[in-house]
Amino acid sequence: AEGRGRARVMRDFVAAAWTQLRAATSTPVPLDPPEHAPQGRLGKFAISLLVAAPMIVTAVALLPEITLPVPNLNDDAFHFTVIQRMSDALAAGKNPLDFWMPEMELGFPPAFYYQNLPHLMVVLLDRLTLGVFDLFTLFNVVRYVLLVAFPLVVFWSMRRMGFPMVAAALAAAAAPLLSGDFRYGFDYGSYIWRGWGMYTQLWAMNLSFIVLACAHRTVNRGTGYVWAILALSVLVLSHLLYAYMMVITLVLVVLVGARRSTIIPRLSRLAIVGGAMAVVTAYQWLPWITTSQYLSASPNLQQYKYDSFGAPSILGWLFSGDLLDHGRLPVISVLLALGIGAALMYRTRLTALALVGFIFWLVLYFGRPTLGPLYDVLPLPNGLLLHRFIGSVDLFAIMLVGLGGLFVWDVVHRLSVAAKEWVAPSWRPVVAAGVLALLLVPAMVERTAFYAANTTYMNTSYKALSTDAGLQAIVKTLRSMQGGRVYAGLRGDWGKDLKLADLHVRDVLIANGISVAGPEHGGFSLNASLMWHFRDQELSQYDLVDARLGMMASHFDDKLAARRASASCSGGGSGGMR
Repeated sequence: AEGRGRARVMRDFVAAAWTQLRAATSTPVPLDPPEHAPQGRLGKFAISLLVAAPMIVTAVALLPEITLPVPNLNDDAFHFTVIQRMSDALAAGKNPLDFWMPEMELGFPPAFYYQNLPHLMVVLLDRLTLGVFDLFTLFNVVRYVLLVAFPLVVFWSMRRMGFPMVAAALAAAAAPLLSGDFRYGFDYGSYIWRGWGMYTQLWAMNLSFIVLACAHRTVNRGTGYVWAILALSVLVLSHLLYAYMMVITLVLVVLVGARRSTIIPRLSRLAIVGGAMAVVTAYQWLPWITTSQYLSASPNLQQYKYDSFGAPSILGWLFSGDLLDHGRLPVISVLLALGIGAALMYRTRLTALALVGFIFWLVLYFGRPTLGPLYDVLPLPNGLLLHRFIGSVDLFAIMLVGLGGLFVWDVVHRLSVAAKEWVAPSWRPVVAAGVLALLLVPAMVERTAFYAANTTYMNTSYKALSTDAGLQAIVKTLRSMQGGRVYAGLRGDWGKDLKLADLHVRDVLIANGISVAGPEHGGFSLNASLMWHFRDQELSQYDLVDARLGMMASHFDDKLAARRASASCSGGGSGGMR
């Protein structure tokens, strides 16, 4: 009798579960029914923990980014040098937004042409803290805060747009867990020490969500103009390419789900925001346009950066899970697939925007190998770095991942209702949040290992640098000298071997404020590409670039001997070696 009773309970549960599952997958479904909102303190605590768990993992794993003062070996070396020179200009009573930087590409005024607000914020923070912390520490702290706080930005932005709390929470939890094989997207490999050092994009990543949320409310409701104008202006001053993508995205916000009678009012609201932004940021973009003849696009960048990868490669990454889950179980990719299905199931203007935005930017990300001359219909098509369009793909992918989590939440909630004899109502949100957290565990484990390798590389380089008395003496001597540059090799010759662990000698010199005649960072200067043709055996070449010290390692096989034995200084003013 007891066995028959258990069988009856199980049969009733299966029947109820089947009914609930059919209801969960029927169409159309309201986006935000009461069961999508966590009930009670226990439910809200579970949702908070879901968001907090990846943030805690990230905060702990990336702490060495602050505590280990290792010179940067990627584009962050350029960004920090800009911060140093901007601070020097401000201290000397000069314009911190227009100064000459001899360290960069044989001389260039980076703040005049390049987005500079992220650098200026570090300098202003230094002044506000009265110089208690050194600039390098403040720079790393700002990077760290932007990385750790990104989930909160995603959560706030999606809630402001009108997404349910569960969708916003799951999107926020997944946002720092993307694994994209260093493809320049929102994957944190774009920002950490072992990655690309894309400091201004780190600002743009956070600001893109904020701008979309603020402008979405303005376009749809006609409120919040000041916040939309302010957010878009800050994005323009932080990253021109991401602002370019956002303007196109905001046109989608106007068009998706709009009726014929509302198109003109929605376009008018966007025009007001865009016009005010253009006035606020004119000091940045107007000189950039009027003096663009002095701005170069490097011919030495890989061609895929201008053309992207084509539909076969990108779709292969997407369907294999490699686009968002490189080197691990495709948990985020599965949630993305569920999110696409959920967007079709819920059928609201908000879910349509997430789906249309994802497909639109995915197609644009295909680039010239697929679209060819159709790319010329975009504004300013020449010189666009199309491989960076992955940022907008990631933005909408994160939203769809949130919708996928919402669908899972709905299914688990319905199953727990069917299992009412085993799951108390107050614990249903906890069970649903626990299932979502379990889905993210493989991603958190992989990210932890990824950041652990980053810490290992940093530690190794830090120990190698701190124990090298010979290089420290060279740096001390060079810092006492005035004028001239140092040549320490290029990326394609012996310069790639002149290093301590993962740090090149030129990285150490740049971190110490020493002018280097070396490889270009962004290729902005008209002279930048000349260094690739530098002939280190000819004295006239050193005179040409005002190199007063050359680290000649071409005749040495032993790297340590080359680094310590080959440096020689010239006397006098115009360069040379002895």
